[in-house]
Amino acid sequence: MQRGCCFLRSTTTAGVALSVAMTLSASAWAISEQVTSARTVPDNDIVCHVAHLNARFDDKEGLFEGASQSGTLLILRNISARSCQVNAMPVVSFEGAGGQQLAVFRRVPRGMRQEPILSPVTVAAGAEVAVQLRWVAGDVFDGNNCVTPEKVVVTLLGGTLRLPFGRQMCAASGDTEFFSQAPVGPVTNEVQ
Repeated sequence: MQRGCCFLRSTTTAGVALSVAMTLSASAWAISEQVTSARTVPDNDIVCHVAHLNARFDDKEGLFEGASQSGTLLILRNISARSCQVNAMPVVSFEGAGGQQLAVFRRVPRGMRQEPILSPVTVAAGAEVAVQLRWVAGDVFDGNNCVTPEKVVVTLLGGTLRLPFGRQMCAASGDTEFFSQAPVGPVTNEVQ
């Protein structure tokens, strides 16, 4: 026991020096990580600002229609001369005729506790991407819980787009989850 005690005493200075060096090294690493993390925030030079996008709906000639269901593709076209990025899951909300926000929300996939973390999607100059929206269009639920939003509001990294909507959406009585939404993807004729 005495021997271990004396060994520690003789190396105390070296141990302290090593401990200080390790602490400084860890601090330098942590600062380096913070700087690196700060650089991973979306660069405003590559964000698709709303002025760089043309938005429209494409119903794909009724592809989403049937059994009281409806849907559409929200097409975003990059009209700028360079590639830029959009949110992989833009926030979609709806407004009434007077511009008031309606209590119409996206259905959260069952079993998910929180939203998935998705990286922004790069849209090449002149290219199009799509967001698939689906909902119940027929008044098939008890309680007549249907709305016909005047506008759809799409919130992206680079601003907000508003488009005329005017389509009936229905949900169960007392429910506010009216539609489902797929992440931004290619323009396709496939129903997701």
